[in-house]
Amino acid sequence: MFNTERNAKTPNHLVSVIVPCYNQVEFLTEALNSVLAQTYQNWECIIINDGSTDNTQEVALQYCKKDSRFKYIEKKNGGLSSARNAGLKIAKGEFIQLLDCDDIIQSQKLNKQTEILINNKQIDLVYSDLRYFQSSNPNIYYKSFHLTDEDWLPKLSGKEEIILSRLIIGNIMACNCPLFRKSCLKKTGYFNEILFNHEDYEFWNRFALAGFYFHYDDQHNTNALVRLHKKSMSRNSKMDIGFMMVQLKLFIELLKENHKIHVDKNSIRNQKRKLTKLYLLNEIKREHLFFILNFYEKIRLPILGLVPKKFKYQFLMFDLQDLYKLI
Repeated sequence: MFNTERNAKTPNHLVSVIVPCYNQVEFLTEALNSVLAQTYQNWECIIINDGSTDNTQEVALQYCKKDSRFKYIEKKNGGLSSARNAGLKIAKGEFIQLLDCDDIIQSQKLNKQTEILINNKQIDLVYSDLRYFQSSNPNIYYKSFHLTDEDWLPKLSGKEEIILSRLIIGNIMACNCPLFRKSCLKKTGYFNEILFNHEDYEFWNRFALAGFYFHYDDQHNTNALVRLHKKSMSRNSKMDIGFMMVQLKLFIELLKENHKIHVDKNSIRNQKRKLTKLYLLNEIKREHLFFILNFYEKIRLPILGLVPKKFKYQFLMFDLQDLYKLI
């Protein structure tokens, strides 16, 4: 049984809220207002302008002027992971809350979840339930990305095999669901800036592989709210490739570390088959194929036969027959 009540003798612990923004200023005010609405007061909110060409700077500085707990940094565009990392590296908080600029967190989230982390030292990451909404109907919430009430969140608490056995299937939460201890980053490192999507899935995989304890929290008014709009709902081959790459990396890490989880090699074979099919259907560009193969070479994974021995990276050439042999 976990303690969820705040110890009156325990001082408030600073929470750093990390808000990356790139050309989505139309959503930024709602995200920042959800931080202002938190009943937990001891926070800093770091707004990272990732090279936006809209008036993100103007809006962000208005909030900084209004409340000194808001901080603003501006950087050259480098992508979502790069922007999050820029915020994480200057964060002063003991706890970290990620919040993309088009999303929202409910008002009791920081209050209730800091209580859990403060009073339960064995918990490293506490994550909330999740609801999706549309800008056109912001008060109507859905449990699924597909605007249905089909609940996909696994709602697991535990560590190592308990969490990893679900992560090998797919992600277990949205990026704004967890509140975690900043000290975890000493083991996990920051977001992988090479990845072009599913970077949060890969990030939580590293938390689980490091043995950190995940705790699911379903207390009232602590939900992470994810906005669905045209950009967020678009899917393409890059999304499929990103997921396969992260999932395969986890499969192989489990094999290398001899975890007790059963890693189905047929699943690995199926993922390679999907990758090849995407290429043959012209749904994956040649450079994306090279990107994935080079990624696996970097983490030294020829042990699974993912890369043919005669593949010459320096010339970026491959034999299609060798690719067939992989499946």
